[in-house]
Amino acid sequence: MKTCFAIIGTLTKSARLFVLAIVTLLAVMQSLAAHSKGGATDVATIPEGMQWGVTFGFYGSEEYFASQAARDEIDAISRAGANWVTVVATVWQDTCQSTFQYRDFDLTPSDLTLKGIIDLVHAKGMKVCLRPMLECKDGYGRLAVWLPVAGGKRMFGRCSTARAEWFESLRRRSAYYARLARETGCEAFCIDSELDRMVEENDLWKSVVDAVRKEYKGPVTSCHTLHTGTIDFLKTLADPGHWFHSLDYLSISYYCPARRKDEAGKVLTVDDMVRNLQEAKKKMKAIADACGKPIIFGECGCSSIKDGATSPSATSPTAVPDEDEQAMYMEALFRTFAGEDWCRGFTWWKWDQHSLQRADTTSEQVRKTDFTIHGKKAEGVFRKWASEGSRSPERYSPMVCPN
Repeated sequence: MKTCFAIIGTLTKSARLFVLAIVTLLAVMQSLAAHSKGGATDVATIPEGMQWGVTFGFYGSEEYFASQAARDEIDAISRAGANWVTVVATVWQDTCQSTFQYRDFDLTPSDLTLKGIIDLVHAKGMKVCLRPMLECKDGYGRLAVWLPVAGGKRMFGRCSTARAEWFESLRRRSAYYARLARETGCEAFCIDSELDRMVEENDLWKSVVDAVRKEYKGPVTSCHTLHTGTIDFLKTLADPGHWFHSLDYLSISYYCPARRKDEAGKVLTVDDMVRNLQEAKKKMKAIADACGKPIIFGECGCSSIKDGATSPSATSPTAVPDEDEQAMYMEALFRTFAGEDWCRGFTWWKWDQHSLQRADTTSEQVRKTDFTIHGKKAEGVFRKWASEGSRSPERYSPMVCPN
């Protein structure tokens, strides 16, 4: 470097100005290239290593987040070998077509209790991805959220602003929680999960990402489903200006079946499930290539019910409990994807259960049939993979499910 400056110092004034102009032009071209791809010019560093994570706190109330029970669950997550925890703060809107998002004083954890949980996760040596997640008071989930296209007109003199208003609310709450992620030292921030029916609103989403980046300098992502088919990822990612490219990595909500419908009721092995996942593996590889960035399974899971791998995103407290099915699905999932270069890790959905829709069932009924793995055979599968931390599935001998 000193030699370069010495050489420049020997040049004439006009030559030095010419060199300065060339350097400036190259810097501008690099900046424009990053912008043309939809990427940030100051891209955050993505933590190295595989992510072996779980989701914590979805539907968790203020009372729960402040409880000893919640702290005990964080202890259990640490003992299970997780190195990441996606901490969820559930935020609300009244209906799936409401435009205003808000925190409920009872159902949304306060900043103070949220910070307490994040601090505890860090104290246990685990990293945190903070993810606010939207739910609707009318009982519909995030996948039902849809509003008329911004600026759309049907009647002369009338123009819908509902979508723009919704995005403004999303922008404000995302910036708020991004600031909280910064102040609590979170290692990643996820804008939300499965708002799939709104992804085409490119400029409005970019305003959300920009608002987040003004508050938070760490890795930023957003999680979206593959199994619903709502998003054509290859077509979407083919657009270099799409807002997906402005994320540091893409998170996929993955619940693809590992058991065919004609295999319902049949005894399968993990190897059978691995074979059934090969087409999904090809799709994920194609998405990763189109994205050009790492991919994390921001959600993945399977309920512990009979034939659960046929439709991993579904669960029912009246179904027949089957821990083996869940454990086999997890093993097949990890064995299929953990060795892929583009795969940066997994976040199992989910660790704790707080379903508001199941007041008519006992907690034990729900626990036996839901996505949670604590105290089930799948926890043993998770612990094995997380503790060895290998990217090479060849290291693992065929198995059905460990206790």
